[in-house]
Amino acid sequence: MKSKKLIIENEKIIIKNLDKLIGQKFGDYSKYIIQERALPDLRDGLKPVQRRILFAMNQLKLNYDSSYKKSARIVGDVIGKYHPHGDTSVYEALVRMSQRWKSSIPLIDMHGNNGSIDGDSAAAMRYTEAKLSKFSFFLLENIEKMLTPFTTNFDDSEFEPIILPAQIPNILINGAIGIASGYSTNIPPHNFLEVVNALIYALKNENFSVSDLRKIIKGPDFPTGGIIESKLGIKEAYHTGKGKIVIKANVISDSKNNQIIIDEIPFEVNKSDLVRKIDEFILQNKIPGLLSIRDDTDRNGLQITLFTRKNVNHDAIINFLFKNTDLRKNYYINMIVIKDKKPQLVTLVNIIDDFKDFQFLIYKNLFKYELDKYEKRLSVIKALIKISSEIDEVIKIIKNSLNKQQAKINLIKKYKFSEYQAEAVVNLRLYRLTATDIDKLIDEHQTLLNLINHYQKGLKNKKYLATIIIENLNKIKEQFKTPRKSIIKDKIEDVSISEKELLIEESFYLCLTRNGYIKLVDLKAKENFEDDNFAFLNGDIPLGKAIKVSNLNNLFIFTSKGKFYKIPIYKIGKFKYKDIGDHLSKYISINGRETIISLTVNKNEISNLNLKIIIATKNGMIKQTKISNLNLNISKGGQKFIKLEESDYVASINFIESNKNYEVITFTEKGYYLKYNSNNVPTTSLNSSGVKNIKLLPSDYVINVFLILEKEINEGKSKFLIFTKEGKGKRIRVKDLKEGKRNLRGNLILKEIKSYQDKLIGVYQTDLDQKINILYKDNEMEYFDRPNEIILSDFMSGFSKFSSKKIKLIQNDIYVNFKKFFQVNVIKKDNKSEELDIEEILKIII
Repeated sequence: MKSKKLIIENEKIIIKNLDKLIGQKFGDYSKYIIQERALPDLRDGLKPVQRRILFAMNQLKLNYDSSYKKSARIVGDVIGKYHPHGDTSVYEALVRMSQRWKSSIPLIDMHGNNGSIDGDSAAAMRYTEAKLSKFSFFLLENIEKMLTPFTTNFDDSEFEPIILPAQIPNILINGAIGIASGYSTNIPPHNFLEVVNALIYALKNENFSVSDLRKIIKGPDFPTGGIIESKLGIKEAYHTGKGKIVIKANVISDSKNNQIIIDEIPFEVNKSDLVRKIDEFILQNKIPGLLSIRDDTDRNGLQITLFTRKNVNHDAIINFLFKNTDLRKNYYINMIVIKDKKPQLVTLVNIIDDFKDFQFLIYKNLFKYELDKYEKRLSVIKALIKISSEIDEVIKIIKNSLNKQQAKINLIKKYKFSEYQAEAVVNLRLYRLTATDIDKLIDEHQTLLNLINHYQKGLKNKKYLATIIIENLNKIKEQFKTPRKSIIKDKIEDVSISEKELLIEESFYLCLTRNGYIKLVDLKAKENFEDDNFAFLNGDIPLGKAIKVSNLNNLFIFTSKGKFYKIPIYKIGKFKYKDIGDHLSKYISINGRETIISLTVNKNEISNLNLKIIIATKNGMIKQTKISNLNLNISKGGQKFIKLEESDYVASINFIESNKNYEVITFTEKGYYLKYNSNNVPTTSLNSSGVKNIKLLPSDYVINVFLILEKEINEGKSKFLIFTKEGKGKRIRVKDLKEGKRNLRGNLILKEIKSYQDKLIGVYQTDLDQKINILYKDNEMEYFDRPNEIILSDFMSGFSKFSSKKIKLIQNDIYVNFKKFFQVNVIKKDNKSEELDIEEILKIII
């Protein structure tokens, strides 16, 4: 069997490492897109597609003083002759060069819809018309004189310029933006007059620095205006080629008419998106002082009007918008251009100096071209003047010649003419040799001598040539008197803003439940309900009545897991009175096993450095710590204020003043109490677990701890009201409780508890002018583990006036902190207050 052979005909097999081959080919591709697509040339400031568009339009004679031609025709010529790519990209480049909000001085004058600052696309190319702008004339002038090198197009059928003979630094005036492989450029637009004046300065001075140029070029000048911050960023960019500046909108505060007006926005910002973003803030009520926004932009200019409430802080609103929208944005300058056929990072001096050299080159080529033209013409004039006195002899020589070529040869022999002179003589019309025309030839001869002398001097004398360039630049300046649009400020202003500064103080009712549901209710909405029962889920209960709060305050929460949280009240959702509300977990990182032990909305109280906190736990630990240890700017995750064992939790929290004496009274479930002076509790850090408070029997735990001023105890005003599981009730003065020491078992509060295996389920501090409200619901019962699930906070009610075993029901809402939460069924008669026996209530509960 014959072996098979692989026969490959007319194919080249490349034996090469694949990764090296891909690297080489990608390098070739990168070089192409860098030089031929994405980055502008330093000299004319144009990318290849832009240069080809301008050249094609020049070939079509679409000058600024001509008529317009359909954009589709222009795009067709560009694609067909010079730029073999998609028509969309060519048309987009054409449109961009016509947009006044993208270019300081547009290169294209377009009729029709060429897009908008709102990001709208231009009309299709079949609808729009275009021609070159007057500014483009100074990029293309004298291009037919081949002042810059030309090359063949993609199919060698046409010639196109490698660079345009630009007379003005378009790279700075209109700027450039582009992204290539491994390179990107972002050159901001500048003011025309400043740039031209800087070029004139460079032509007058052989040596110059960035500092010299910065005295003339103040900084970027964006077509959309705005305020530029950071002269330091501009200085850095001009020195190194890279820098960062901040662009801000021009915002006017009109407090008299309750309006904020924006009439300039940062460069490259989409106005429609900006308006939409601000409108979203208004709808989400993130800027309470703002009512609405309206886009008043018309043919006279850009204007966005914001309508505000009366007496709001306009500066706060403006700073918020600067911080959270594109009314203020960073602009990163990165001046990378094609220089010497490769991408380079250039400085301001590089740009001006290289463009100055380019001008000398252009003008030298122009002078050479003109000198050659006028020298040829002078030779012709000399020949015509020479033959004017021997015209009969010239005619005879021509008549006796066999043909034109023979006549030229004979004239060259006779008069020592050059080929060019002889050609001019044989083509001469005889009427040109009249006396009048001879005089004209003599005048032209002198004029040509002067012109030749001018061009020769320019080629020999660089200073003379610089003077000519400056004269032309001054003439161009007269045609483009463009005032500066962007204002430059020294430093980047700090626009840090607190959301509170945006608020208008309002009052609400704050509603919070045991299971952590929270809401704000409008004052009027709450007052429409006669009862005080705001809505809550089954199995949940309110932590007291709804309390009146200001949206400028904060809610401070202490939980059973030893964590401290802060919630700004203005962040809490607003609901109807009968809505459930949001869960606390929306605002803080609270878990399902944490319950609220204490809370306050009084910042002055929580930030009073003279206060201390006494924290007691279920397992009999106690600690004292300074209020100043708490971080009042704590994040959503909260702050630990005590170290707890896994099985332990916080049973109570009390605030005390440092310079006053208190008694600590602890109660346990098995009926023990311990009373001692608060000085026995050492002050420790937040991370400590504290010291032993009370010795507990097995399975016993603390249900509550009170701190009462010694002065109040001695006066006999403070009393405790005590309830047990078996229905026992007792009222005792605090001063009658025995004094002890910390870390003892203490004494029984009710002797019967030990014998009957009873349990303490509720202890309340009370006096004769307090009241208690009991929550009831039709014969329902719920159990949970903690003996102190619900703590009476400062805004909750206590006990009312009572006599021996009688309690007067003042309202139908009841809040208790028994070990077991019971729903008590109380019958009301005609909404009148009803007196019930404590024992009867307890029998119902049990």
